[in-house]
Amino acid sequence: MIVWSLVGFTAIVIGLSYNLIKVFKTTFQKANITAKNYRNNEIPIAMGVVFPFIYLPSILIYFVMVDRQYTQVISLFSIMSIFTILGFIDDLNIERRKGIIGHIYSFIFQGQITIGFIKASFGILIGGTFSIVLNKGFENIILLDTLLIALSANSINSLDVKPGRATKGALLFGILISLFTLETSILIIYPAIIMLTYYLKGDLKEEYMMGDAGANGIGSFFGGFAVIILPFQQKLVLLTVFIALHILTEFYSLSRIIKRSSILTFFDNLGRQ
Repeated sequence: MIVWSLVGFTAIVIGLSYNLIKVFKTTFQKANITAKNYRNNEIPIAMGVVFPFIYLPSILIYFVMVDRQYTQVISLFSIMSIFTILGFIDDLNIERRKGIIGHIYSFIFQGQITIGFIKASFGILIGGTFSIVLNKGFENIILLDTLLIALSANSINSLDVKPGRATKGALLFGILISLFTLETSILIIYPAIIMLTYYLKGDLKEEYMMGDAGANGIGSFFGGFAVIILPFQQKLVLLTVFIALHILTEFYSLSRIIKRSSILTFFDNLGRQ
């Protein structure tokens, strides 16, 4: 049954991705929801808004096929949608990018509440709420899960500098955590992986950017899924990796770090025109 389920999911997600990405791309171009990419080309931004719309039908099918895990699936879709909205708001503002430390510094030392600070605060609150819902009786790991969700969202966002980089990072993250997934639970994450795989083609061709909307949304989704399936020790390792990545990218250019490694450079440039 699982094989046919995956085949059906694949066909549905690809069909939805093809049509919805085309619609959103055209709509954003007409509405002038665009920005200049690293080559100075004006292309649609915040195209990651499409992700919840593609994923939603998969949830409905999942409910028909698997008579359990309702709370988990609804929570994951909700957190993806809310983080997508927060990211979309950030995509539309013209505030200069500061990074997490920059937003905190502006709040504490300059008395300025930036859009990024508001988004980060809401992200922590949402991640905390999600953790509480899924961890009844396990209050000791709520803080860990909250940080894992929030930093997952921002880690993918930190990769969204060049075409395809954030999408590849999200795909790698999703595939790695899917290795720890039970057979029935794979149906939760599989549509997101197929969706990103299809989306990657246009991303690499510089037809659009996922923006904070997509990076935060899909990052929080995979982070939430990691919270559900990973044991404590593996969560701790993943959180340590995310913290290290955040510290590194606050003080050093990720692009320069990638250029110093031939392997990272190869995968970073793979498929890019």
